[in-house]
Amino acid sequence: METDSKIFKDLHGKVENNQETEKIAEGEDEIKDYEEEKSSFDFDVQFTTDGENIEDIKTESIDIVDQYIDENTVHLNNRDLKCHLCEYASKKESILEKHIDSVHLKKKEFQCPLCEFTSARNENLKVHINSVHLNNKDHKCHLCEYAANTKYILKRHIDSVHLNKKDHKCHLCEYAANTKYRLKKHIDSVHLKKKEFQCTLFTFTSARNENLKFHINSAHLKKKNHKCHLCEYAANTKYGLKEHIDCVHLNKKDHKCHLCGYAAYTKYHLKKHIDSLHLNKKEHECHLCEYAANDKYQLKKHIDSVHLKKKEFQCPLCEFTSARNENLKVHIDSVHLKNKDHKCHLCEYAANTKYILKKHIDSVHLNEKDHKCHFCEYAANTKYILKKHIDSVHLNKKDHKCHLCVYAAKTKYRLKEHIDSVHLNEKEHKCYLCEYAANKKYHLKKHIDSVHLNKKDHKCH
Repeated sequence: METDSKIFKDLHGKVENNQETEKIAEGEDEIKDYEEEKSSFDFDVQFTTDGENIEDIKTESIDIVDQYIDENTVHLNNRDLKCHLCEYASKKESILEKHIDSVHLKKKEFQCPLCEFTSARNENLKVHINSVHLNNKDHKCHLCEYAANTKYILKRHIDSVHLNKKDHKCHLCEYAANTKYRLKKHIDSVHLKKKEFQCTLFTFTSARNENLKFHINSAHLKKKNHKCHLCEYAANTKYGLKEHIDCVHLNKKDHKCHLCGYAAYTKYHLKKHIDSLHLNKKEHECHLCEYAANDKYQLKKHIDSVHLKKKEFQCPLCEFTSARNENLKVHIDSVHLKNKDHKCHLCEYAANTKYILKKHIDSVHLNEKDHKCHFCEYAANTKYILKKHIDSVHLNKKDHKCHLCVYAAKTKYRLKEHIDSVHLNEKEHKCYLCEYAANKKYHLKKHIDSVHLNKKDHKCH
């Protein structure tokens, strides 16, 4: 029988130094589940070795595990040794001591020589080395391609994935988990907001060490090892790749909103939709203005585009730039491709997005103008139009300079109009009753009203 030191020595020759962080995180997660369950219950797991391979042998789960006979009676697996810190009970002093050391005293004396993993049990360290570093997964699932390094973990996989067993209920919400460890993680992160793992490079914190590793790999190291076979997308986790394929290529949207027709491909996005649209929750406030967003990502986008003036997305067909990739797509569709698929049911107007169509209906047909000017009685249907009004009328801002003369305009549109009519002499609006042409619809209408319809609205008093 080889010693532990001999096993560890052999390991150094087999393992490459650049182990994938994700694989280590997955292994650690499984070991933590395994360790937590073993600390709470007596599974009577024994380990044997034949000189090369370490194997776990789990005794059969039966109602009467230990039965022995003395002079007077038969004893049926009595667990008389109680833990004074929790409800755990054991039939052996050594197992009770292990429970107290690992669960309550957090003693982890067994250190992995290849990574930072520590455990309260030597057998768990062996499981960790076999699964994470040697990648030994001899226990195959007969229902899918999954393989585990222990029978216990394989059973847990079958129970949770194929049988959908979730016996551990959260007393604070409807969440259910397949292990006590996962339930505890849920309560700590969701309800108690515990985030003990801090990124040393950013403000990111997490309730799970494996999430911190994923964050460092994806955000700082830019590792994206999981490639999509249908496009150029790459993700930092298998789950992220699956989410991408389901959402983008298969268009799966299984999570329906009970308040409208919206459907999302994840519970997270459905919750975001309900919080922002129906509950109008905006908990992330900008420290530079009154803006508030429903998530950190939207707040960051706001700060980058509005306050830092970051516009990293450049149109390949013109000089348009945007802080958001989705805005660039809208620009290309509407300006260059002239795609306007959203038709107004009240007039001939068509828009390139549902949002712009809604704005049109609200302002033109419903005459909704919720944004009031605090300098005058003017009201607009959007904040953007109100800001334009204040800048041009009250502040008299004219930031758009003509490069051909001293003319300055309040908007890009007015500047273009000026260049087209004055310098290029473009007159696109033709009168259908005579040869007159104008550079603006407004001027053409005035011409028709005064010359052809003989309208005279201004009376002498």
